[in-house]
Amino acid sequence: MATVLARREAQVCSYLSQVNGKPIYDNNYHLFITFINVVLDKLGCPADLGLAHQHYARIKQFYRGNGWFSDSPGNVFDYYNAWGFHYQLYWLQQVDPKWDPSSSLREKTIRRILSIPCQYHRCSNLGP
Repeated sequence: MATVLARREAQVCSYLSQVNGKPIYDNNYHLFITFINVVLDKLGCPADLGLAHQHYARIKQFYRGNGWFSDSPGNVFDYYNAWGFHYQLYWLQQVDPKWDPSSSLREKTIRRILSIPCQYHRCSNLGP
């Protein structure tokens, strides 16, 4: 039984590792590379944490304030920020709470998350 489990674990590691080295769009896709490598590391699989940090640094460059991220270079805002960025950042912190201890992205995004109802009716100045 242990051999079967070890093979399955190796298959999962191999499958997830395929994300490394693939071209991606210059947008929230950087979080996929980051998240998968952090998960691989936590599972005890070979992971490229250097690559994960490079992609995470790029994501931080997309932050525009008040919890808003541009979804590519420039100022490209979309209301799926909550799912494309905040949700993934939340799970990144759950998998590895020490991933970016110096970052205040978590606190910055709370304001944005709380403003989601403002997408549908008038609120104070919480937009980008």
